[in-house]
Amino acid sequence: MATENAPDFDLGPLSWVQGEIDQALGRGLDSLAAFQAHPGDATELKHARTHVHQAAGAIQMVGLDAVVAYTDEIERQLGRLEELAEPELKAACAAIDHACRKQQATGRDDRQGAHRASHQLPTRSCRICHLPSRLPISSVLLLICV
Repeated sequence: MATENAPDFDLGPLSWVQGEIDQALGRGLDSLAAFQAHPGDATELKHARTHVHQAAGAIQMVGLDAVVAYTDEIERQLGRLEELAEPELKAACAAIDHACRKQQATGRDDRQGAHRASHQLPTRSCRICHLPSRLPISSVLLLICV
């Protein structure tokens, strides 16, 4: 799939909020792990969604709308976890974990100027947002984690 090149982007504002984004995603990952340990208790799942939502808000403040779409998709998929049977739940949690960690790494790489991968997410994330909700969660996140 071809990606579009993004125009030059001022990384200054991203560097100001990247710590907050990393922390929010980290707390989301911790809450996801706690939910996996006790899948019957949705409290930690709600916490995970809240933390990912906070990360999306911080990303939106710096104008990376396409990356917000990626984060919003992670949040939507967290919301679907309660509906899953035990066998699919483990794979879905692993896919969400991978998506969050990829986003953390991409943000750090962008801030350090290593590459512009987050600016290549728009094409993929915009397509993901329109997938039918009946797709298995792991299939949806595999598409955005490629």
